[in-house]
Amino acid sequence: MPKMLLALMTAIVVSMTATETHAQSGQDHHWTWGWGTYDATPDERNIAIFDWSFIHVGNQVDNLGRIGDGRQMVQRVNRILALNPKHKFVVLFWPMYPLRNTSPQFSLFDYLYNAEAKNTLNRRIRQQAEIARGISNPKAVVAMTFLEELPGHVTSEPYANTFNRPLNDIQANAAAISAELGRPFDKARDRLWWGRRYCDALREIHTEMKKHLPDAKVFYWPAERYFTLDHVGDRLRKDQVLPFHLKDLLRDGVCEGLFGFINTPSKFEFQTLATAEKYDIPYFTQLSLPGNMTIANFPTCMQVARRQHRLNLGTFLFKQDEVGEKRVQKKSVQRYLPLNESEVLRLFCYENQVNTRIVENNIVPPRVHFLCDLSGAKAGDNVVLKTVVHNPRDGSWFGMDDEKAMLKNLALSLVELPRGMEFTGPKRQAVPALAGQSFAVQEWTARLNGDWNGYKPHTLKAELRHRRLEPIAVTLAAATTAIQGTRKHIRHNTGTWLFLPTSNTGKQHLQLVLHAFSGVQKPRVTIGDKTVSFNGKLDQGETLTIGPGNRARLLPGNMLHRKDATCGRGPGVRETASKSFVAWGSQKYAVEMGRKYEIAITGRVADGASDLLKVEYLGRDGNWNNLYSSATVLTGKFTKTTSTQRVTIQVPKVDGKSVFVRILLYNQANKGSVFLRTVVLKKAGGERDVSDQLSGKLPTPGSHPILVKYADSTRAFAAYWRLRVDLKLVDTQERPDTVSCEARVRHRARVSHSKP
Repeated sequence: MPKMLLALMTAIVVSMTATETHAQSGQDHHWTWGWGTYDATPDERNIAIFDWSFIHVGNQVDNLGRIGDGRQMVQRVNRILALNPKHKFVVLFWPMYPLRNTSPQFSLFDYLYNAEAKNTLNRRIRQQAEIARGISNPKAVVAMTFLEELPGHVTSEPYANTFNRPLNDIQANAAAISAELGRPFDKARDRLWWGRRYCDALREIHTEMKKHLPDAKVFYWPAERYFTLDHVGDRLRKDQVLPFHLKDLLRDGVCEGLFGFINTPSKFEFQTLATAEKYDIPYFTQLSLPGNMTIANFPTCMQVARRQHRLNLGTFLFKQDEVGEKRVQKKSVQRYLPLNESEVLRLFCYENQVNTRIVENNIVPPRVHFLCDLSGAKAGDNVVLKTVVHNPRDGSWFGMDDEKAMLKNLALSLVELPRGMEFTGPKRQAVPALAGQSFAVQEWTARLNGDWNGYKPHTLKAELRHRRLEPIAVTLAAATTAIQGTRKHIRHNTGTWLFLPTSNTGKQHLQLVLHAFSGVQKPRVTIGDKTVSFNGKLDQGETLTIGPGNRARLLPGNMLHRKDATCGRGPGVRETASKSFVAWGSQKYAVEMGRKYEIAITGRVADGASDLLKVEYLGRDGNWNNLYSSATVLTGKFTKTTSTQRVTIQVPKVDGKSVFVRILLYNQANKGSVFLRTVVLKKAGGERDVSDQLSGKLPTPGSHPILVKYADSTRAFAAYWRLRVDLKLVDTQERPDTVSCEARVRHRARVSHSKP
């Protein structure tokens, strides 16, 4: 071979871009991720059953669905890995929130032309990457994306749409951009320049991400509405697409994959698959619920998602609360409509046979508990110990078939005994059949001989065996078993759990406390064979206390979500600071027309700032974004010393069916700083006696295990936390009312009817 030709071929190979080199690989990526979920659902079991999920850094939630800190997120991820050690994660970086506190219009052009903004964003990426690196198995992080649905979130989106938004991001950096172009920016003339600089910014950000998580692949997540110059041809003109090629993002090999939204099969093939094949890069997709999110129906989108293609990594299920609303039911998956959020996720995995063995062994295995008191036991005593085998499974894990939740032919053995304890009965007992959401109690008789010198922790060990399950071992942690099952957070319209009392529980009376996180209709709690119901509604923030006896009290509380109530403060942060004209604003909250509410806001001002508190009433024409009216309720009240300012508002009567309230605090001086700590919005007035809205009665607690079941009449799928249930055991000298609430209400009715 001539030397010149050989040198030329070598130069060609060496000069190949990373993208072109990668295109030679032909690597088979098919289904290496598998089935994923977008969810940050607080029940980690619902995530662990999938093959992979997202780590939402920057807007992560804690176990109450509230914005949580990094430590809480790491704990949640570690619990998922404990349930499913093979689970994989894609980090979804959301570093925008701290930036937007000081720079509400932050964009990629600030990143390019504002050194302080770039440093702040890079610092946030580093901090969020440190969170992801802090999990128990950092190698479980396989990929990452910068935000989603780009170029939204970080540009004014000037091209390939009909938005016609003001170019705030360009205007904010006009001097630097004009210096670079040699003239002011021209939208029509500078299309290609915009596309090039957009890709420059993202490549820098991707490089920063890769620096901190080098083993995770970077994926680009475009919004479904957009095409690029790769798609120009018979179907699209240049002015109908974003002005760049995907190769401009893939350059240097930092970005290595693509997200694709499945709307119709033909659009997906044209928009995503053809591009992935062109550059030989892997892709992942989204399956969407409710059905009106896509043009094609769910089964069709499922076929596209499962396509046998070497570049297809897998898909994730995205679902919204609206899946059960009547307006979208026509295109929804009909079998999912009556289900709550957890049931949808579990049924989806069961139908697609995702990690079924992990469900059996790790996620919902049976539980074993001891129930005893050996604190006063001495040598020569005959003692009786109890164990409780609890089957927490229900039909939601097995295709909504409760029969499949049953466990048969269980065997419980006491495999280790403490020094000085010898059993006088069998050391192995069979549990022939245990239905889902049920328990069985075993009694064991023993004698304490002369070697007994008190119970040493964890010296008594039981082991439960089943032919399909891994052995389950448990030890007695202390001489006296602690009470369990006194607190339960409820996310859906039903919930069941086991209440394990102590030996002296029968000397106390039961009190039931319901703390509402959102609106709840007609909650009812069954404890053993007794049911108590509240024939009314709990609004967000309210606390209902039932008992002892048949007394019920309703106390108003803060309606604001934690993020609003703390003004966005993170853990350990005493107050938030804002230099913006809009210093703080809440979400929208449903309120009652004509009712009075109290607002309390705690903060201070500095350097000439002046506060103005405005309340907006929304909901006109059935749209909660449409304004009915607004009112300024406080102005100029804060000083340089922190104080709490209070005001009572009355919601006006409007001509619509519903009204929402939003609270906004302005810095009307538009200078200086506003510092905030807390905000409270609650119903005016104090505690109310609502005993006449009760029916049923609370049981007298004994020393035996009891199943507790919660239910309400709120819409099943509502994907937000409803309330917290507290079971309290209280000492009282009062003799509890032994007449049921229902009987007392009937008696009052008879008295009322007897009046002339």
